[in-house]
Amino acid sequence: PGYATPRLAIFPEGTVTQAHSLTRFRTGAFLAGAPVQPLCIHYSGCGTDLSTLNLAGGPSDAVIFLRMLTSISNYVSLEYLPVYEPSTAEKRDPKLYANNVRRVMAAALGYPTSEHTYEDLFLQGNTGGGSYYE
Repeated sequence: PGYATPRLAIFPEGTVTQAHSLTRFRTGAFLAGAPVQPLCIHYSGCGTDLSTLNLAGGPSDAVIFLRMLTSISNYVSLEYLPVYEPSTAEKRDPKLYANNVRRVMAAALGYPTSEHTYEDLFLQGNTGGGSYYE
């Protein structure tokens, strides 16, 4: 409503994860300094978490796909948050803008934030050490 351009969904974490935290957002979606409408994706009632990470030691893509196909039901809901209008400081600093939008989304989800990136999680999985979200 009232938008001159079509809407585009971008995953600023660089992935969709099964974690209960939001990793560091990439800044590409925030470089223009334009308003964004955060969108939270909730998976529920699934026999298989549709956002399962395929990190080292995790199930293969084929196994994840097979689990999805053999699940009785898979539910996803989308929660549209209010349009976020960047401040003058956020328009000048995409990292600040990305971090502030991430905080709004984390509050809506009831999740903490993490300064890890998807690549950090992948490397962590390859080393076989610790929790991904410490």
